[in-house]
Amino acid sequence: MLSALEGYVFPFGTPLTILMLFALVLALLISLAIPPRLPGIPHNKGFITWFLGDIPSLVAHTRVKNEIYTWLSAQNVRLNSPIVQVSVRPFTKPWVIVTDFREAQDVLTRRTKTFDRAHFITEVFSTLIPHGMITMKSDDPSIQTNKMLVRGFMSPTTLNEVTMIPTVNNAIGPQLYKRTLQVMELWKAKARLACEHPFEMVEDMANAALDAIIGAVFNVDDSESVTSAQLRLLSPLASLPVPEHPHSPVHFPKAPMPPVAHAMVTLTESIAVAFQSPLSKWHHWFLSQLPYMRKAYAVKENMITQQLENATKRLFDSSAGTQQGTTCLLDVLLQHELMAAGKEKRAPNYKSRVVYDELFEMVIGGYETTSATVIWGLKHLSDNQDAQKRLRTELQRALPQASTRYPTIQEIASLRVPYLDATLEEIFRTALTASGHVRTTTEDTTLLGYAVPKDTNIFLAINGPAFTSRPFPIKEELRSKTSQRAKGEARDWDFTGIREFRPERWLVKDENGNEVIDLSAAPQMLFSLGPRSCFGKRLGILSIKITLVCMVWAFDMLQVPDQLNSFQGTEVLSRMPVQGYLKLKERSL
Repeated sequence: MLSALEGYVFPFGTPLTILMLFALVLALLISLAIPPRLPGIPHNKGFITWFLGDIPSLVAHTRVKNEIYTWLSAQNVRLNSPIVQVSVRPFTKPWVIVTDFREAQDVLTRRTKTFDRAHFITEVFSTLIPHGMITMKSDDPSIQTNKMLVRGFMSPTTLNEVTMIPTVNNAIGPQLYKRTLQVMELWKAKARLACEHPFEMVEDMANAALDAIIGAVFNVDDSESVTSAQLRLLSPLASLPVPEHPHSPVHFPKAPMPPVAHAMVTLTESIAVAFQSPLSKWHHWFLSQLPYMRKAYAVKENMITQQLENATKRLFDSSAGTQQGTTCLLDVLLQHELMAAGKEKRAPNYKSRVVYDELFEMVIGGYETTSATVIWGLKHLSDNQDAQKRLRTELQRALPQASTRYPTIQEIASLRVPYLDATLEEIFRTALTASGHVRTTTEDTTLLGYAVPKDTNIFLAINGPAFTSRPFPIKEELRSKTSQRAKGEARDWDFTGIREFRPERWLVKDENGNEVIDLSAAPQMLFSLGPRSCFGKRLGILSIKITLVCMVWAFDMLQVPDQLNSFQGTEVLSRMPVQGYLKLKERSL
């Protein structure tokens, strides 16, 4: 037998043949790892899909557009169904994708015992913050400890009042305001040097948000501020070379990023790997072992340890641990731990892993998602000059006393301007920084008439039909009993012009003829709903509110040239614009 093959030359060469055999074996192993489809739920068909699941399709999509959620909702459109299933992860049940406002609302608010924190989210975050609340199921006994530590942080009292807990005076509000004014000064310097040429804003806004949340959580000084470093670099410059063509962007030199900020950014951006990988937890764990990640983790740990020691000293230096010594959210967290320890008759544990992870979770959730939403908002206002002008007019009418200065943080926090609220809602609706919400079934159940087994990840897409286009027709009897009972609460929205940025859609007249906001005027679910909705919602709203007010006060945001004004997104931890440019003209204060 072997002698018969002597002298035979393989047509493609032995190495290539071995490579092809290896690829075939690998594909076979992947196909064995792809679990069977859920009976009845629509899914993509074909030999490749049967063999390798939907992985090739998803990979091809993300190579062109670095977005998973646009691909997910596109499967509903492709299969013409409000509910579909896709197989994109080995050894994991297919994901079920639902794009319907009523069904998402029902799952998030009325069926919370059946649909809980998703396994997918736990896998994505568990390497970095295994003891963070975001990774925990609602029935996890440990979650009560986390809730006790952070209770009240994002309540209206914490953010906007000074009568009970003066955290807004000592932490969140002033830090957001201070960093916003710093980025306004930075952009004044850039506008002067750019001479009305466009420039990139994404890094500036992300850095300002990072500075603000690190300051609010830990009370670090300006030496760790990225924006301050950049401002010190650019302010002394008299000029920079600018392109001849007025539509060409100006690029600015960058100051080195301080070590703590660099570590926070490195760790946060690594989450995107876990989010997009078929083997989230293991891929991210492997990444965390690399030297640059270990260094970033060590810097983060050392910073938190030092800040905990400083805060513990402040706690015991203050009178009996009262909030007179409050300077940041860390102070409040330690006060909560001290009170809890007293009630439970135990020694306080200020350096537990829960404390470390909750503090870092605040940074992760507080800077990237908020900055992304602000960036989309500024893009929309630059692109919609009439909306920008009306917003400025309404704010000037509400704050005549601030005509020659920036409004104060107290003035901004207490603003009641319907058009400002409408603009915020329209930014949330169109930004889609979180394009879907994920839950996992805790028991066998049904969705839109289909059986869904326990431990299935359910993706509630908010970037497709019923949100950005007309909904799929769904027979009422296919909905859950809780959804049917709430039918009267459902709105029949007009989807004409739904893809346009139009804040006026949120405004109606009350019985006295005054313009007021109608929060149910359009489908919007950016912050999720129900008991596991976005923990930092109020923080995000306050941050965006401060930025919008200061921006229209300080600048005319001019129309950005079309070639720099794509509204295509890319997913990191949040959905960011691929192009985020500003073209500014400074206004006199």
